Amino acid sequence: MKGVLLTAYGSPSGPDDVERYYTRILGGRKPPSPLLEELMGRYAAIGGVSPLEEITMRQAAGLKRALEARGNATEVRVGMKYSPPFIEDAVASMISDGFSRILVLPLTPFNSSVSADSYLKIARKAASGAGAAVEMPSPWHLNSNFVRCWEEILEESLTGGEKVIFTAHSIPGKYIEAGEPYREQIAELADCLAGRMGIADSELAFQSAGRTGEGWIGPPLEERLAAIDAGETKNILIAPIGFVSEHLEVLYDVDIEAVRIASGRGISLRRTALPNDREAFISALADACALRD
Repeated sequence: MKGVLLTAYGSPSGPDDVERYYTRILGGRKPPSPLLEELMGRYAAIGGVSPLEEITMRQAAGLKRALEARGNATEVRVGMKYSPPFIEDAVASMISDGFSRILVLPLTPFNSSVSADSYLKIARKAASGAGAAVEMPSPWHLNSNFVRCWEEILEESLTGGEKVIFTAHSIPGKYIEAGEPYREQIAELADCLAGRMGIADSELAFQSAGRTGEGWIGPPLEERLAAIDAGETKNILIAPIGFVSEHLEVLYDVDIEAVRIASGRGISLRRTALPNDREAFISALADACALRD
């Protein structure tokens, strides 16, 4: 049997789970108190819990329906890197249930060692020795349905005359230096959308860099906002094309922190919606599954 494992980063289930979550991210090391308190404060600012898990479950249910509508009654399960249900547990369960072929489908269309590739690595390690084939689709950032999804979102958000900043999660620069195509793929999608939507004033920035003491790719969103000439640009629309679900890095880093920086300079900043479980996005996920059929 073939099954699809929809994978994502994960998020804490609530305030009491933040320390456990952060400790897992740090590989078992307890987080320093100041950083833990800061992260807990961020979650408190967005209401105490991220909607990521709920949205991911909706995406999984939508994908199962879409595959069934295409005549492919494939089982769809969910695995998270840093919160239950964990990827390794989901793989073990699928193998126990008789799945001999597992398609790891990351909830990101871009290649990166810190997201998609790491999910595949965890899944393959969990399946090692069990005889199950574990695969991942090719990058699908320019999939027609994924592009259409973002066109719909932009159409709903553009009012005319605003500056559009496309954003994605920053990653350590060492991965780009090693030849990973992540930044190139993000730029390809941004250029594609700007051209198709006729956006005259746009740029690409990266957000939510980690605090690891190493260089992360930029330019950082906060630095770009601080450098914009407030006398010439009064309205900014953030399009977080590197993300597919509402979660902390958007609800806090954009909706709170980026808005604070912009408003302090007399600039109005809005952001678009995210794909979540939109029909066009679910179709893109179903298309990605077909890449390995």
